[in-house]
Amino acid sequence: MPKISVITVNYNNREGLRATLQSTLAQTYSDYEYIVIDGGSTDGSKTLLEDQATRVDHWVSEPDGGIYPAMNKGIAIASGEYLLFMNSGDTFYDAEVLEQVAPALERHRDFYTGGVCLDGKIRKAPTSVGPLFFFNQSLPHQSTFIRAELLKSRPYREDVPIVADWEQQLYELLVRDGTYECLETVICNYDTTGISSVCLAEGKLDNYVLPMLRDHFSERMIAAHRFNVHDVRFKLRTLLEHVDSLRERIRLLRYSLKLFFTAIHK
Repeated sequence: MPKISVITVNYNNREGLRATLQSTLAQTYSDYEYIVIDGGSTDGSKTLLEDQATRVDHWVSEPDGGIYPAMNKGIAIASGEYLLFMNSGDTFYDAEVLEQVAPALERHRDFYTGGVCLDGKIRKAPTSVGPLFFFNQSLPHQSTFIRAELLKSRPYREDVPIVADWEQQLYELLVRDGTYECLETVICNYDTTGISSVCLAEGKLDNYVLPMLRDHFSERMIAAHRFNVHDVRFKLRTLLEHVDSLRERIRLLRYSLKLFFTAIHK
């Protein structure tokens, strides 16, 4: 079975870290390592890690440049074939998650995503991901297993303060045509207070998401075979329902139509 590296990033969230430690260390799967990257917390997180030092395979507590530099630090340390980011506050759905997922990892896809439990309700992973999926969402890092080789050769961009995990998925799955599989297993209890969730919910698409969409789709425009008219109509309507600003709606509509018509005329 593949070795799995579970990586936790923490900064001044001792109680969240405590919950994540307990959940991760309770996993029944034998071939996994646990890595904790703490950003030099001053709230007692380091003491908590010292108390668990014999059970955590690798940990460090020192200042870093933020969430993505910390995640990249964990990537550099990891020795597993697949990586899962279970940051402080996130917890596994149950103790057998890794054991249930491991057989699927032997199919060697680039990405595997399972379900999440949000406010007591189960949300299943998407069965497939295409260009329009990434307009207003991403695969939750708490429930997504990523082939380590991808992140070691192309770590998260540290110049993107909020959505570098979204950008990495966009690049690997669309630009590079990576492979993806939906898992039936529920992976985690989703922590809605994470930085990515909060910032995207505040509507900061214009600052980060759209520029990266333009960057990547200029590198490889959406292929015509990925589209059909009904898919475009439905997903574009869903996207627009989540955008409050009329100006932003118009911007997204114009850009989406440009991508679509460029693709079908290739």
